[in-house]
Amino acid sequence: MKRNKHNPIRRATAMFCCMSAILMCSVLFAQQEGPVYIKAKKIYTSDGGRIITSGGILIRDGKIVKVDERIKPPKDARVVDFSENTIIPGLIDAFSHMGFHREDYNVQTEPPNPHRAPLTGIYLLFYGSQQQQTPPPRIEPRFKASNAVYFGDASFPRFLSEGILKSVITIPTTNLSGGMAFAAGLGGGSVSAFEMADPVGMVFVFAGASNVMKRYGDLKKMFQDAQDYRKQQEKYKKDLKKYQDQQKKESDTSREKNDKEEPAAKEIQEPKEPKRNENHEAVLQVLDRKIPVLIKASKENEIQAALKIKDEFKVRLVLVGGQEAYKIPQDLVSRKVSVIAGPDVVLDKKGKRINYIQELLVSGIPVAFCSGSSQGASLIPFQLAFAVQNGLSRSQALDLVTIHPAKIFNLSNRLGSIVAGRDADFVVLDGEPFDLSTNVQWIYIGGQRFFSQE
Repeated sequence: MKRNKHNPIRRATAMFCCMSAILMCSVLFAQQEGPVYIKAKKIYTSDGGRIITSGGILIRDGKIVKVDERIKPPKDARVVDFSENTIIPGLIDAFSHMGFHREDYNVQTEPPNPHRAPLTGIYLLFYGSQQQQTPPPRIEPRFKASNAVYFGDASFPRFLSEGILKSVITIPTTNLSGGMAFAAGLGGGSVSAFEMADPVGMVFVFAGASNVMKRYGDLKKMFQDAQDYRKQQEKYKKDLKKYQDQQKKESDTSREKNDKEEPAAKEIQEPKEPKRNENHEAVLQVLDRKIPVLIKASKENEIQAALKIKDEFKVRLVLVGGQEAYKIPQDLVSRKVSVIAGPDVVLDKKGKRINYIQELLVSGIPVAFCSGSSQGASLIPFQLAFAVQNGLSRSQALDLVTIHPAKIFNLSNRLGSIVAGRDADFVVLDGEPFDLSTNVQWIYIGGQRFFSQE
């Protein structure tokens, strides 16, 4: 995972290559001039399950101006006829490792641990170089996925061709901390558009840990240390103000002197500023509820440990995975916890098939869907097609990858639904969503039309 934070030329070059690749497989239809009116056979709005038949969408300056239940194009609008097609909002992969690959996992994101070199030498002495693999770097809370992701990843156009227009990208790790996630626009055309929201959450991993309670204890201590750090900072500010007030008082020669000599005030020493800690400052964003904490937890004991963190620190908790959350739905509902499910859809438990996503939705738990990988995003339509075959409605499945993730990450004012005021990001299909015979025909990003088929 290479950090290109301090190399703007490299970042710009990589971004240019990424966008060039997208444009090679996507032909920009035309520079939008004036309003555009889209006629459609069917529009899935992801707005309370509303589906419009034979309706229209008015676009101006990259935004949706209105959505008509009857086709009523304004006289000054250019009309685009998709009257044989279905339109859905652009899909959102709620948790992925896009732009990261296995060969990147062992690349340092920070200067190497000074203790690692002698340990590696001892390992080589006993086991030889053929079996040696450099251990992956330890991810710290301050690490940002946006500084490590490869912007020129050739897979982004393929995800676009499946209708995946946005993704929450995270650093892949099995360690406790996964750093900070960001929301990416895959066809934005610039670095600022690609990094559309950063950060949107902080990742921690309980799933698969050999000792879940140790991870819980380590995370609890991390949060407590951040709280202590804040107290030190606040104390320093108070002490500094007292010191500055005393200095000002002593230097004020214009004030009137009292007849009686007053005893000299006790001299206040200038306080020493605490050393800045970027990890603590990053964690404080979670403790201040500015961003949610994303805890990967699949089994019931892992989920319960995550809920203890929620109870003790009052953070905004989002479970990632959550395969056994259906066993304790009321514990999640009472705490207003959301779940980012996937890539599993249906679980086999003792010979019984359980659509755990449907179980969570029935309980009133907000659920989004994710690929959870660097390459799995293109499989999302097929995985949700399987979910539809096992009980979900098409509207429910669509909400999992549109409005629900947008709400979880506070992006619903821009993304996730086809309603007035949202970005004009949507997908044109030749059939029903999540039907295995359906293909993506076109994608619209910011009101611009792209050809998406490879």
